[in-house]
Amino acid sequence: MNCLTFFGDVHWEDGKYFLESTYPFVFNLEYAVETERVIPAINKIIVTGNGNFRKWKKKPFAVNLANNHILDLGDEGFLHTMSVLKRQGILYFGAGKASDHYNNPCFVRIREKNVAFLGYSDYKFLLEKSSGKYDCAAPSKEQIAEDMRICKRGQADVIIVNVHWGREERSWHNKRQEKIGHWLIDSGADLVIGHHPHCIQPVELYRGKYIFYSLGNSYFPNLCTPSYYDREGKSEFVASVRNLRCGRESLKVTYNLENKKVIEIQRLEYRRGKVVEKEKIKNFRTVNRIYKNPWINEISGYWRRILILIKSNVLVDGKLFNRKAFRKEFEFIYAKKKK
Repeated sequence: MNCLTFFGDVHWEDGKYFLESTYPFVFNLEYAVETERVIPAINKIIVTGNGNFRKWKKKPFAVNLANNHILDLGDEGFLHTMSVLKRQGILYFGAGKASDHYNNPCFVRIREKNVAFLGYSDYKFLLEKSSGKYDCAAPSKEQIAEDMRICKRGQADVIIVNVHWGREERSWHNKRQEKIGHWLIDSGADLVIGHHPHCIQPVELYRGKYIFYSLGNSYFPNLCTPSYYDREGKSEFVASVRNLRCGRESLKVTYNLENKKVIEIQRLEYRRGKVVEKEKIKNFRTVNRIYKNPWINEISGYWRRILILIKSNVLVDGKLFNRKAFRKEFEFIYAKKKK
Protein backbone atom coordinates (compact mmCIF):
# COMPACT_ATOMS: atom_id res chain seq x y z
CA MET A 1 0.00 0.00 0.00
CA ASN A 2 1.32 3.47 -0.96
CA CYS A 3 1.02 5.29 2.39
CA LEU A 4 2.64 7.92 4.59
CA THR A 5 2.40 8.32 8.36
CA PHE A 6 2.27 11.70 10.13
CA PHE A 7 3.25 12.54 13.69
CA GLY A 8 2.97 15.88 15.51
CA ASP A 9 5.55 17.90 17.46
CA VAL A 10 8.87 16.16 18.11
CA HIS A 11 11.69 17.21 20.44
CA TRP A 12 14.22 14.39 20.60
CA GLU A 13 17.22 14.99 22.84
CA ASP A 14 18.69 11.50 22.94
CA GLY A 15 17.57 8.25 24.36
CA LYS A 16 16.71 4.62 24.04
CA TYR A 17 13.33 5.09 22.36
CA PHE A 18 12.06 6.87 19.27
CA LEU A 19 9.13 7.00 16.84
CA GLU A 20 8.33 3.96 14.72
CA SER A 21 6.08 3.34 11.73
CA THR A 22 5.52 0.68 9.07
CA TYR A 23 5.36 3.41 6.43
CA PRO A 24 7.66 6.38 5.68
CA PHE A 25 6.85 9.10 8.20
CA VAL A 26 6.88 12.88 8.57
CA PHE A 27 6.82 15.07 11.68
CA ASN A 28 7.30 18.64 12.89
CA LEU A 29 10.93 19.13 14.00
CA GLU A 30 10.24 21.42 16.96
CA TYR A 31 13.83 22.30 17.76
CA ALA A 32 17.18 23.39 16.40
CA VAL A 33 19.89 20.73 16.28
CA GLU A 34 22.48 21.36 18.99
CA THR A 35 25.70 23.06 18.00
CA GLU A 36 28.37 25.10 19.79
CA ARG A 37 29.62 28.66 19.39
CA VAL A 38 26.32 30.29 18.50
CA ILE A 39 24.33 32.94 20.35
CA PRO A 40 20.77 31.69 20.94
CA ALA A 41 17.68 33.72 20.10
CA ILE A 42 16.99 36.58 22.51
CA ASN A 43 14.36 36.64 25.26
CA LYS A 44 12.54 33.33 24.66
CA ILE A 45 12.47 29.70 25.74
CA ILE A 46 15.14 27.84 23.77
CA VAL A 47 14.53 24.31 22.50
CA THR A 48 17.46 22.34 21.08
CA GLY A 49 17.92 18.62 20.53
CA ASN A 50 19.78 15.74 18.95
CA GLY A 51 19.96 15.39 15.18
CA ASN A 52 21.46 11.91 14.98
CA PHE A 53 18.49 10.02 13.57
CA ARG A 54 20.75 7.15 12.52
CA LYS A 55 20.11 5.77 16.01
CA TRP A 56 16.48 5.21 15.05
CA LYS A 57 15.34 1.93 13.46
CA LYS A 58 13.93 4.04 10.63
CA LYS A 59 14.80 7.69 10.00
CA PRO A 60 12.04 10.21 9.31
CA PHE A 61 11.29 10.50 5.61
CA ALA A 62 10.86 14.29 5.86
CA VAL A 63 10.43 16.97 8.53
CA ASN A 64 8.56 20.26 8.71
CA LEU A 65 10.77 23.19 9.75
CA ALA A 66 8.06 25.86 9.88
CA ASN A 67 7.70 26.45 13.62
CA ASN A 68 8.64 28.86 16.42
CA HIS A 69 11.74 26.97 17.63
CA ILE A 70 13.64 26.08 14.45
CA LEU A 71 15.51 29.43 14.63
CA ASP A 72 16.29 29.23 18.37
CA LEU A 73 20.01 29.10 17.56
CA GLY A 74 19.83 31.83 14.93
CA ASP A 75 20.97 31.59 11.32
CA GLU A 76 24.06 29.52 12.12
CA GLY A 77 22.02 27.02 14.08
CA PHE A 78 19.46 26.82 11.30
CA LEU A 79 22.15 26.17 8.68
CA HIS A 80 23.64 23.50 10.93
CA THR A 81 20.22 21.84 11.31
CA MET A 82 19.72 21.74 7.53
CA SER A 83 23.24 20.35 7.07
CA VAL A 84 22.62 17.55 9.59
CA LEU A 85 19.36 16.61 7.86
CA LYS A 86 20.98 16.64 4.42
CA ARG A 87 23.82 14.34 5.52
CA GLN A 88 21.25 11.80 6.69
CA GLY A 89 19.10 12.04 3.56
CA ILE A 90 16.13 13.56 5.40
CA LEU A 91 13.98 15.95 3.36
CA TYR A 92 12.77 19.24 4.86
CA PHE A 93 10.46 22.12 4.01
CA GLY A 94 8.78 25.24 5.42
CA ALA A 95 11.75 27.44 6.39
CA GLY A 96 14.73 29.09 4.69
CA LYS A 97 15.22 32.25 2.64
CA ALA A 98 12.40 34.05 0.84
CA SER A 99 14.44 33.77 -2.37
CA ASP A 100 14.31 29.97 -2.00
CA HIS A 101 10.55 29.99 -1.27
CA TYR A 102 11.41 28.83 2.27
CA ASN A 103 12.20 25.38 0.78
CA ASN A 104 8.56 25.10 -0.32
CA PRO A 105 7.44 22.95 -2.02
CA CYS A 106 9.51 19.84 -1.40
CA PHE A 107 8.82 17.45 -4.28
CA VAL A 108 9.39 13.72 -3.93
CA ARG A 109 8.42 10.70 -6.00
CA ILE A 110 6.77 8.01 -3.88
CA ARG A 111 6.21 5.00 -6.11
CA GLU A 112 4.04 6.35 -8.91
CA LYS A 113 2.93 9.53 -7.12
CA ASN A 114 4.58 12.96 -7.31
CA VAL A 115 4.05 14.36 -3.79
CA ALA A 116 4.57 18.02 -2.83
CA PHE A 117 5.13 19.03 0.81
CA LEU A 118 4.51 22.58 2.05
CA GLY A 119 5.12 24.02 5.51
CA TYR A 120 3.88 27.25 7.13
CA SER A 121 4.13 28.87 10.54
CA ASP A 122 1.34 31.18 11.62
CA TYR A 123 3.10 31.77 14.91
CA LYS A 124 5.25 34.89 14.50
CA PHE A 125 5.10 36.57 17.90
CA LEU A 126 8.38 37.20 19.75
CA LEU A 127 9.22 39.59 22.58
CA GLU A 128 12.26 40.65 20.52
CA LYS A 129 12.59 40.10 16.78
CA SER A 130 15.78 38.73 15.28
CA SER A 131 17.57 40.26 12.32
CA GLY A 132 18.46 36.92 10.72
CA LYS A 133 18.37 36.09 7.01
CA TYR A 134 16.26 32.97 7.51
CA ASP A 135 12.61 32.67 8.43
CA CYS A 136 9.57 30.40 8.20
CA ALA A 137 6.98 30.61 5.44
CA ALA A 138 3.81 32.41 6.56
CA PRO A 139 0.36 31.16 5.46
CA SER A 140 -0.69 34.36 3.72
CA LYS A 141 -3.07 34.14 0.76
CA GLU A 142 -0.34 35.41 -1.56
CA GLN A 143 2.25 32.90 -0.32
CA ILE A 144 -0.19 30.00 -0.51
CA ALA A 145 -1.29 30.97 -4.04
CA GLU A 146 2.32 31.23 -5.25
CA ASP A 147 3.31 27.89 -3.70
CA MET A 148 0.25 26.16 -5.16
CA ARG A 149 1.16 27.49 -8.61
CA ILE A 150 4.62 25.94 -8.22
CA CYS A 151 3.02 22.65 -7.14
CA LYS A 152 0.80 22.62 -10.21
CA ARG A 153 3.70 23.50 -12.53
CA GLY A 154 5.61 20.61 -10.98
CA GLN A 155 2.64 18.34 -11.72
CA ALA A 156 2.08 17.32 -8.12
CA ASP A 157 -0.38 14.44 -7.75
CA VAL A 158 -0.75 14.99 -4.00
CA ILE A 159 -0.21 18.24 -2.04
CA ILE A 160 0.31 17.87 1.72
CA VAL A 161 0.57 20.92 3.98
CA ASN A 162 1.94 21.19 7.53
CA VAL A 163 0.89 24.28 9.50
CA HIS A 164 2.16 25.51 12.87
CA TRP A 165 -0.79 27.48 14.23
CA GLY A 166 -3.36 27.99 16.98
CA ARG A 167 -2.98 28.64 20.71
CA GLU A 168 -1.10 26.45 23.14
CA GLU A 169 -3.03 24.16 25.51
CA ARG A 170 -6.38 24.71 23.69
CA SER A 171 -8.26 21.51 22.81
CA TRP A 172 -10.38 23.16 20.13
CA HIS A 173 -9.19 25.06 17.07
CA ASN A 174 -10.01 28.73 16.58
CA LYS A 175 -11.57 30.70 13.73
CA ARG A 176 -8.23 31.68 12.23
CA GLN A 177 -7.06 28.07 12.02
CA GLU A 178 -10.33 27.14 10.33
CA LYS A 179 -10.01 30.03 7.88
CA ILE A 180 -6.44 29.10 6.90
CA GLY A 181 -7.30 25.41 6.72
CA HIS A 182 -10.18 26.12 4.32
CA TRP A 183 -7.95 28.45 2.22
CA LEU A 184 -5.44 25.65 1.84
CA ILE A 185 -8.02 23.09 0.73
CA ASP A 186 -9.71 25.60 -1.59
CA SER A 187 -6.29 26.38 -3.09
CA GLY A 188 -5.52 22.75 -3.88
CA ALA A 189 -4.19 21.01 -0.75
CA ASP A 190 -5.20 17.36 -0.34
CA LEU A 191 -4.31 17.03 3.35
CA VAL A 192 -3.59 19.57 6.13
CA ILE A 193 -1.60 18.54 9.21
CA GLY A 194 -1.55 21.00 12.12
CA HIS A 195 0.64 21.37 15.22
CA HIS A 196 1.77 23.87 17.90
CA PRO A 197 -1.04 23.76 20.53
CA HIS A 198 0.84 20.86 22.26
CA CYS A 199 -2.40 18.93 22.65
CA ILE A 200 -4.79 17.10 20.34
CA GLN A 201 -7.40 19.15 18.47
CA PRO A 202 -10.32 18.08 16.21
CA VAL A 203 -10.29 16.68 12.69
CA GLU A 204 -12.47 18.29 10.02
CA LEU A 205 -13.56 16.81 6.71
CA TYR A 206 -13.89 19.83 4.42
CA ARG A 207 -14.88 19.36 0.78
CA GLY A 208 -13.83 15.73 1.04
CA LYS A 209 -10.33 16.61 2.35
CA TYR A 210 -8.97 16.19 5.89
CA ILE A 211 -7.79 18.98 8.19
CA PHE A 212 -6.07 17.80 11.37
CA TYR A 213 -5.95 20.93 13.49
CA SER A 214 -3.33 19.55 15.89
CA LEU A 215 -1.73 16.13 16.26
CA GLY A 216 -0.29 17.05 19.67
CA ASN A 217 3.11 16.23 21.16
CA SER A 218 4.31 12.98 19.62
CA TYR A 219 7.71 12.90 21.33
CA PHE A 220 8.20 15.80 23.69
CA PRO A 221 9.92 15.18 27.04
CA ASN A 222 9.82 17.68 29.87
CA LEU A 223 12.13 20.63 29.23
CA CYS A 224 14.91 21.95 31.42
CA THR A 225 16.87 24.37 29.30
CA PRO A 226 18.81 27.66 29.68
CA SER A 227 16.55 30.34 28.18
CA TYR A 228 15.80 34.06 27.86
CA TYR A 229 19.28 34.95 26.59
CA ASP A 230 20.47 38.54 26.33
CA ARG A 231 22.44 39.99 23.39
CA GLU A 232 25.74 38.92 24.97
CA GLY A 233 24.65 35.30 25.00
CA LYS A 234 23.95 35.05 28.75
CA SER A 235 20.92 33.10 29.95
CA GLU A 236 18.69 34.82 32.49
CA PHE A 237 17.55 31.50 34.01
CA VAL A 238 16.91 27.83 33.26
CA ALA A 239 13.35 27.32 32.02
CA SER A 240 11.59 24.21 33.24
CA VAL A 241 8.47 22.92 31.47
CA ARG A 242 6.70 19.77 32.65
CA ASN A 243 3.88 18.46 30.49
CA LEU A 244 0.39 17.65 31.71
CA ARG A 245 -1.27 14.47 30.43
CA CYS A 246 -2.83 16.34 27.49
CA GLY A 247 0.71 17.36 26.51
CA ARG A 248 1.84 13.74 26.42
CA GLU A 249 -0.91 12.52 24.08
CA SER A 250 -0.89 12.69 20.29
CA LEU A 251 -2.30 11.25 17.08
CA LYS A 252 -0.57 9.04 14.53
CA VAL A 253 -2.20 9.47 11.12
CA THR A 254 -1.75 7.07 8.20
CA TYR A 255 -2.68 8.46 4.77
CA ASN A 256 -3.15 6.54 1.52
CA LEU A 257 -1.59 8.44 -1.40
CA GLU A 258 -3.53 6.42 -4.00
CA ASN A 259 -7.08 7.30 -2.97
CA LYS A 260 -6.15 10.35 -0.83
CA LYS A 261 -7.90 8.94 2.22
CA VAL A 262 -6.95 8.66 5.88
CA ILE A 263 -6.91 4.94 6.60
CA GLU A 264 -6.04 4.99 10.31
CA ILE A 265 -5.83 7.34 13.28
CA GLN A 266 -4.20 6.01 16.43
CA ARG A 267 -3.87 7.68 19.80
CA LEU A 268 -0.37 7.68 21.30
CA GLU A 269 0.98 8.56 24.74
CA TYR A 270 4.52 9.52 25.77
CA ARG A 271 5.43 7.59 28.92
CA ARG A 272 8.87 7.56 30.58
CA GLY A 273 10.77 8.21 27.39
CA LYS A 274 8.73 5.82 25.27
CA VAL A 275 5.82 6.42 22.85
CA VAL A 276 3.06 3.91 23.62
CA GLU A 277 0.30 3.03 21.15
CA LYS A 278 -3.23 3.26 22.55
CA GLU A 279 -6.64 2.87 20.94
CA LYS A 280 -7.48 3.42 17.28
CA ILE A 281 -9.92 6.29 16.78
CA LYS A 282 -13.17 5.70 14.95
CA ASN A 283 -15.52 8.30 13.43
CA PHE A 284 -12.73 10.93 13.69
CA ARG A 285 -13.83 11.86 17.24
CA THR A 286 -10.47 12.99 18.62
CA VAL A 287 -11.62 15.59 21.19
CA ASN A 288 -14.56 15.93 23.57
CA ARG A 289 -17.03 18.37 21.98
CA ILE A 290 -17.41 20.24 25.26
CA TYR A 291 -14.29 22.21 24.20
CA LYS A 292 -16.20 23.59 21.21
CA ASN A 293 -17.65 26.09 23.67
CA PRO A 294 -15.18 29.03 23.38
CA TRP A 295 -15.47 29.93 27.06
CA ILE A 296 -14.69 26.40 28.23
CA ASN A 297 -11.87 26.11 25.69
CA GLU A 298 -10.23 29.39 26.78
CA ILE A 299 -10.67 28.87 30.52
CA SER A 300 -9.31 25.31 30.33
CA GLY A 301 -6.40 26.58 28.21
CA TYR A 302 -5.44 29.24 30.77
CA TRP A 303 -5.94 26.79 33.63
CA ARG A 304 -3.64 24.25 31.96
CA ARG A 305 -1.04 26.95 31.42
CA ILE A 306 -1.17 27.93 35.10
CA LEU A 307 -0.87 24.28 36.16
CA ILE A 308 2.15 23.82 33.88
CA LEU A 309 3.79 26.93 35.36
CA ILE A 310 3.18 25.71 38.92
CA LYS A 311 4.23 22.13 38.16
CA SER A 312 7.33 23.32 36.33
CA ASN A 313 8.56 26.08 38.58
CA VAL A 314 7.56 25.26 42.17
CA LEU A 315 9.93 23.06 44.21
CA VAL A 316 12.33 22.71 41.26
CA ASP A 317 16.14 22.86 41.62
CA GLY A 318 15.82 23.50 45.34
CA LYS A 319 13.71 26.64 44.82
CA LEU A 320 10.32 27.07 46.40
CA PHE A 321 9.12 29.39 43.65
CA ASN A 322 10.74 30.60 40.40
CA ARG A 323 9.47 34.18 40.21
CA LYS A 324 11.36 34.90 36.98
CA ALA A 325 9.51 32.16 35.10
CA PHE A 326 6.12 33.52 36.14
CA ARG A 327 7.15 37.11 35.39
CA LYS A 328 8.31 36.16 31.89
CA GLU A 329 5.11 34.24 31.19
CA PHE A 330 2.88 37.17 32.11
CA GLU A 331 5.16 39.62 30.31
CA PHE A 332 4.73 37.48 27.20
CA ILE A 333 0.91 37.28 27.55
CA TYR A 334 0.61 41.04 28.14
CA ALA A 335 2.83 41.97 25.18
CA LYS A 336 0.95 39.60 22.90
CA LYS A 337 -2.47 40.97 23.90
CA LYS A 338 -1.21 44.56 23.50
CA LYS A 339 -0.06 43.73 19.98
